[in-house]
Amino acid sequence: MSRVLISPLNIPYQFQHYNKQASREAADPTLVYFKGRYYLFASMSGGFYYSDDMLHWDWHENRKLTPFRYAPDVRQVGGWLIFSSSDRDPSEIYRTKEGLAMRLYRLAMRISGSDKKPFIEGAFMNKWNGKYYLQYAAPGTELATYGDGVYMGDSPLGPFTYQAHNPFSSKPGGFITGAGHGSTIEDEYGNLWHASTMRISVNANFERRLGLFPAGLDKDGILFCNQNFADYPLEIPEGKFNPQSIEPKWMLLSYQKSAVASSCRAGHEPSKALDEDIRSCWCARGSTGEWYRLDLGGTYEVYGIQLNFADVEVPMLEVDKSLRSNVYTSNRYIDIDPTLCIRYLLEGSTDGNAWFVLADKRSSETNLPHDYIGLKGVKLRYVRVTAEKLPYDEPFALSGLRVFGLGNEAAPDTVKAFNTSRPDAMTAKLSWKAADRATGYNVRYGISPDKLYSSHMVYGQTEVLLTMLNADQIYYASVDAFGEGGVTEGSCFPVK
Repeated sequence: MSRVLISPLNIPYQFQHYNKQASREAADPTLVYFKGRYYLFASMSGGFYYSDDMLHWDWHENRKLTPFRYAPDVRQVGGWLIFSSSDRDPSEIYRTKEGLAMRLYRLAMRISGSDKKPFIEGAFMNKWNGKYYLQYAAPGTELATYGDGVYMGDSPLGPFTYQAHNPFSSKPGGFITGAGHGSTIEDEYGNLWHASTMRISVNANFERRLGLFPAGLDKDGILFCNQNFADYPLEIPEGKFNPQSIEPKWMLLSYQKSAVASSCRAGHEPSKALDEDIRSCWCARGSTGEWYRLDLGGTYEVYGIQLNFADVEVPMLEVDKSLRSNVYTSNRYIDIDPTLCIRYLLEGSTDGNAWFVLADKRSSETNLPHDYIGLKGVKLRYVRVTAEKLPYDEPFALSGLRVFGLGNEAAPDTVKAFNTSRPDAMTAKLSWKAADRATGYNVRYGISPDKLYSSHMVYGQTEVLLTMLNADQIYYASVDAFGEGGVTEGSCFPVK
């Protein structure tokens, strides 16, 4: 079985009916390893996900698990999983070595150098090597900068010291952004993983998805995540591995290529599915039978295709009041109807005339809005997707038809010329000269040359504004150029 990880996770996200139009949501994930299996609990889901390897997930409906409350937290106590969720008071269960379960309420975190009051939430705690790592989320779930910070202490009740590398989880750039309000676990091999919330926030602020990232502790006890190219397909080794060794084997081949479609709505042209922004989309006028055709501009060896289905003007369901929520977003209804399926036909071609099937999901019983199709080096130039059946007969819309494989050109040149400035204590502006054959740039930065743990990916631009720095902290950065031919690592330089 393929061991490929890509974010957002390829799982069913449930429709939420409470706004002027419906949208999908899953957020605030708690991930646990229990009796040889992984369990993933998310807000407003009406159930949970389970997996044997954290890469392939199944869904189990359970509406008894407070479906209308946010921030589920699940911990093992003895031979049981103890479940809790937020009831206006942000809470977290932590089980100490002695078996004591505690709730941590209203954790006010210091944001270094800031005089503003961000939304602080999502407390989660781990213990490693005698230290307690108290994690939290800020500044707001609808923001690209939503991430997780961490404090360290010798006791689960503190006092705590702010980690120099913060936030330890963040994804402010790329196809999908945000990496906050999550949980960190150790898998069966001793690898650390961090699950967190990713943001769309188009139909509603709480239109969100889930991401999963390799994590680790360095030799100095610093908690970090590897979120470089986190929305690309990444091969995950079996067994124990170095989280910093995970890097893309296949590159994006579809960025800003040409496409045509059966129809489109104003403002939702075919190019919107190729701009590497999950918040924009191509949208057809109709549903069943509508199609989208991508031209890569040349024949490539393709190893994966991610189909990101967008929701546009999904109508509200009229259901009995007894089935709706009376807390938080009042009148919310979570639709877990098993007949809500995404069915489509995915085809490929080398000449645009003779087509062959890449994936036939016209009879699928799955509801996967971020479906990933793994391939074995298929040669193709054209990709065509035809809608068979969509939930609620909504219009066929794609926020990203993303094709990954091996490019036909060399990796980009090395980025050599940099300009840096610090407009204020918590912000840095970096700019550089464009590198030949570069599609975009991944800016890695951190508190020392050997701790470039944070990253910010950009496409089609040669500058970035880093807005999540800590005051009075020295930073270093590297601008890595990437393109269809691979990634070229840049040199490390101080951010001044």
